Amino acid sequence: MDNKTIFVKTSKGEDEMHSRTSHLPGDDKRALLMVDGTSTFGEIMKRAAPSMRAGLEETFQELEKTGFIQDKDTVGKIPKIAMPPKMSIPVKMSVPRGKVATPQKKQPVEEEGGELDFMSGFTPSAPEAPKTGAGKAEKAKTEAEERSERQFDAEQGKAQREAKAIRLQAEQEAARIREETMRRANGEAD
Repeated sequence: MDNKTIFVKTSKGEDEMHSRTSHLPGDDKRALLMVDGTSTFGEIMKRAAPSMRAGLEETFQELEKTGFIQDKDTVGKIPKIAMPPKMSIPVKMSVPRGKVATPQKKQPVEEEGGELDFMSGFTPSAPEAPKTGAGKAEKAKTEAEERSERQFDAEQGKAQREAKAIRLQAEQEAARIREETMRRANGEAD
């Protein structure tokens, strides 16, 4: 490792230092603490405790490899990322039905704010009519829902009739009790 290399902490390294994460053991965290963005590796090596100096180069290489620090000269430079090969669609894969955007041969339209509208060239296509098998299933589902509603309405009507009969019976009983109470009151008063 070059003694003139200046290291800076990455956002991952900053998170580690502010105790938002705890991925590093003690000595690695102490080494990360010495990275200030202005000191060279040689200067950090001189400031390090004698017990850490022997393995400091390996520690810095590991910190750099795991993304806690990076060379100040490479900050902002984006490394090339290996792209996976294009995947092909398996033969038996189904395509979703319904509204599908179909491209038109128009260029993206620039809107007022200077932004491009990439969706202006697409229009939704009409959904396809269901096939006979799907139509039968849908019809059966609708009929089952209608039967369920009719059954619910019938049960609700029956419950309402029963409640009305119970209320009428309670009113008659209350009237009988009132009448009996009135007779007793009149009989005692005579």
